[in-house]
Amino acid sequence: MTAPSIEEITEKDSWGTIGLLGDCYIERNVVFILLSGRVIKYLINPYKAHWLSLRASTSFSLSLARAIYDRLIPCEGPGITEWFAYSDLLEWPGKVGESRKEVKEFKKHFLVPAIQQLNQVSDFDVSWEPNAERVPPEKLKIRFRFTKKQGADAARAGIDDSMYLTLHNEFAFDVPEFDRIAKNRADWTDEVIERAIEYTRAKVNEGKVTSSPKGYLLRAIEGKFRLGDADRRMAEVKAKQLEEARNERRGRDDARAKVEASLQAQNDLATAKLLDEINIGKQIFEAADDNVRKDLVQSFVSQLLPQRLIDRQGVPRDRLTPTTILTVNRVVAEAFCTHVYSRSKKARTKD
Repeated sequence: MTAPSIEEITEKDSWGTIGLLGDCYIERNVVFILLSGRVIKYLINPYKAHWLSLRASTSFSLSLARAIYDRLIPCEGPGITEWFAYSDLLEWPGKVGESRKEVKEFKKHFLVPAIQQLNQVSDFDVSWEPNAERVPPEKLKIRFRFTKKQGADAARAGIDDSMYLTLHNEFAFDVPEFDRIAKNRADWTDEVIERAIEYTRAKVNEGKVTSSPKGYLLRAIEGKFRLGDADRRMAEVKAKQLEEARNERRGRDDARAKVEASLQAQNDLATAKLLDEINIGKQIFEAADDNVRKDLVQSFVSQLLPQRLIDRQGVPRDRLTPTTILTVNRVVAEAFCTHVYSRSKKARTKD
């Protein structure tokens, strides 16, 4: 229940408050804080206790909106609250005048404005529904349905869209991580997070992060790790050295590729020339008369290099006749056609 103002308090009203922190003192380098027993019981056994961000709650100007928001957070999973008695709901905004306790008036002056403010400034889209239509106030109950808005994690954590996208896309941050940022937002400033991101990226590039970049970044944020100017210069030098090494390797690869391409072109040209000579030699042989054919075969098989080639192919020399020399063995036939082409070229040169 929100505290009433001094002007609203009457003899029938009762209101109190519990201080979260009591006396504080230091003894032997240890800080002691005395807490109220009523606070301690919730710390030990937090019945229906949950985290309420002061950053979020202070954005509400309507006390009922703040009270409803406080009751939405524990139900964030299912997206629907329990039923609240109308009489309990009347206490949420603080002291309500008798005329405002009528359902129609309460709805007009308290409930509808509170829902509108929740939808405007909170990270939820909220609606409400009664347990029945046209029931007396003593039987009326109300519950709230809500869904998280897009970007609600960023809003709750109090970070801008650019940082949210970096954390969500690059480091796979999700609801638990953004809630953790929200809880520590006073200490985990934008500067702390940005420095931790820079630090983590550097360690990832160095290959020192081998398991979870997300967990590494959380530890970096918690420990407020950052890169110094010397670290940045070292990273720049390493990056420059890597780039120079890559350029050098690329230059060697390009030179090797050019040499290989040149050799391949030469080989292709030589192969094409050889095939052309083989075809011409075959045509010359087939167009020659029997005596010329016999003389060409005899000159081929009598030379030392063709003899070695014939022997390597396992072809008996006596099988090589003008009729069979082009069909017995492909390698021998191609060598013979080359021989014919060479003989013909020499004859043309003499003429």
